[in-house]
Amino acid sequence: VIHDGGGASHRALGLIDIALWDITGKAAGLPLYRMLGDARDRIPSYASTNTLDDTAAYLDLVAELIEKGFRAIKFHCWCDYAYDRPMVEAVAKRYGGAGVRFMLDTEQRYSRAEAMRMARLLEECDYEWFEAPLPDEDLDGYRELREKTRVPILPAGNMIVDPPLIEHALRLGAWSAVRVSAARAGGISQALKAIALADAHGVPAELQSWGFTLIQATNLHLMLAHPHCNYFEQPYPYEAHDFAADHVIRTDSDGLVRLPDAPGLAIGMDWQAVEAKTLLTFEVS
Repeated sequence: VIHDGGGASHRALGLIDIALWDITGKAAGLPLYRMLGDARDRIPSYASTNTLDDTAAYLDLVAELIEKGFRAIKFHCWCDYAYDRPMVEAVAKRYGGAGVRFMLDTEQRYSRAEAMRMARLLEECDYEWFEAPLPDEDLDGYRELREKTRVPILPAGNMIVDPPLIEHALRLGAWSAVRVSAARAGGISQALKAIALADAHGVPAELQSWGFTLIQATNLHLMLAHPHCNYFEQPYPYEAHDFAADHVIRTDSDGLVRLPDAPGLAIGMDWQAVEAKTLLTFEVS
């Protein structure tokens, strides 16, 4: 078990673990998803938005994303119920029949009462899920939301990442899906345990992919390898996450993402570009 208190952090160990899996895939001459399960070679994605200035900007963005081929969109919002509710209602009024699935992420910032009111609204609007309504540690609050509404309830996936704690949350019935990122949970090895727990409890594993291309690719390999991961998280706008990658991940006109048929993580880096932006280095011997 990896612990944050003392010793190496989840993220530090995750970097090493991911690098070792990349080396293993390259030695075998296989993309990691083919080594890990090879369930498919493409998966639906959702656009994961920034927080925008106002409701009109969200309405315009939805039109833009539909034009680009997205069939699902997750809103990062102001995390203030008084502002978020009119935006959700406006999107539902304009795009409720457009055949697009929507999600909402409130970054663990709602009270229980606000979360319940929003969950009931999202249920009426037939949302795919409600993400991070409460602090991850409030498992009783998550369980209450699941018991009293029908919209799927997901955690942020930032704090409860150790397998025994994930198992505890699932036994309580707190979540509708497991949510972790390999980069935050301690690497691919730990993420595989989280996916196995999701499978054992009959719920999806909806992995985070917010971050630079290598983080996106790491989690995408896991999703392609396992049939119960339903959506890839595509950060949008793209460009802020593309730095120094020799291949960038894009959602196609059918709302799907793929990876190159190359070994390991299947993503190379322009290390000269990285070095040019480096402020400080450490040498360990």
